Amino acid sequence: MNVIGPRTAPPSGDPAGLPRPACSLGCSEPLRLAVLDLDGTLLDGFLARHAAEALAAVPGRDPGPARAALEFLARYEARAITHDECAEGFYRCYGRAVAGLAAERLAALEASAWSTARHALFEHAKPLVALLHRRGLHTWLLSGSPGHAVAAAGRELGVHHASGAVVEVRDGLATGRVAGRPAARGGKSKLLDETAAAVAVDWEHSFAIGDSSSDAEVLHRVGAGIAFEPDPALAEAARAHGWTTADRHGLLAVCRALLEAPAKAPDPAP
Repeated sequence: MNVIGPRTAPPSGDPAGLPRPACSLGCSEPLRLAVLDLDGTLLDGFLARHAAEALAAVPGRDPGPARAALEFLARYEARAITHDECAEGFYRCYGRAVAGLAAERLAALEASAWSTARHALFEHAKPLVALLHRRGLHTWLLSGSPGHAVAAAGRELGVHHASGAVVEVRDGLATGRVAGRPAARGGKSKLLDETAAAVAVDWEHSFAIGDSSSDAEVLHRVGAGIAFEPDPALAEAARAHGWTTADRHGLLAVCRALLEAPAKAPDPAP
């Protein structure tokens, strides 16, 4: 048994799949991470939608499960369901949609989703990544969308590392189980824990940005975090914890100010 859906954009030999920057190969300084959500934060909409649409169009396959996955995204956007409900429903239907596909075919379909989605990048996406790199942060694109699509996005954005949803594969075929589910409750927190167990992380001087309740798991960890055009659950958490909020019109200015401010200790674990 193995999984499909790369956890990194570049190659890595690190136990958690997180590449170390050059300085950490010869110094003991912990990583200063910048954990970036994609859907709704750097991209206007869902990259997952483009992947599901590609699956629905595969000749000779039942488009029903992929269309059901798309319906969960639409219901969340209409605020008819919560983010947790959307994630659970999407992953369940997406798994059914990919079941039986050859691993290579699935990888190609997911990667092709980025070519149809990339036009929807927010104008701030690439300048934000460049700003974070100038500040010496190690960028990690952490998204609930399908892994090969997220990896393609990560390569274009130039981040150090990219992680997305991971589909289980057995004997070269997708089993229908989504084994790695960053958008589900606890999914992003699990990946952060795995990373912290493998490499030293300076959370106090790390940064995060996201727009949904799953991103609260990341914002709790870092010293500088932004709730970007947050959904209702994240907006409530931002008010409770005093997290900075921003919209697409002023994000870069807010980021510059936040990164220049004195670091604050991360919140206690929720």
